[in-house]
Amino acid sequence: YRVGSEFWYQQEQFGDDMKGIHMTLSQTQRGYPPPIEHVGLSNIVKEEKGCDWIGKENIDVNNRWHKSEFLNQRKNQLQSYIDELKPWRPDFDSLQIIGTN
Repeated sequence: YRVGSEFWYQQEQFGDDMKGIHMTLSQTQRGYPPPIEHVGLSNIVKEEKGCDWIGKENIDVNNRWHKSEFLNQRKNQLQSYIDELKPWRPDFDSLQIIGTN
């Protein structure tokens, strides 16, 4: 997403110039991405829930593309853009909230 990418999207018009309606662009069409929501569980919560498997990679014999050299090169080339879109990764493993009601 780039701010100011309205070049690609034009306002829609229904009717003529005198009596018609112009529709405004949505935030996404204007170049403002929706907020990124980080969801995760800490190690303690995973143990309490009995879902220790969450977050571990699935090894699928048919999908080895995630280990391809091309993917690694492309990630390295685009890392600055990835950091711009998703600059912060929370550390859910060590997160622990202690309290009562």
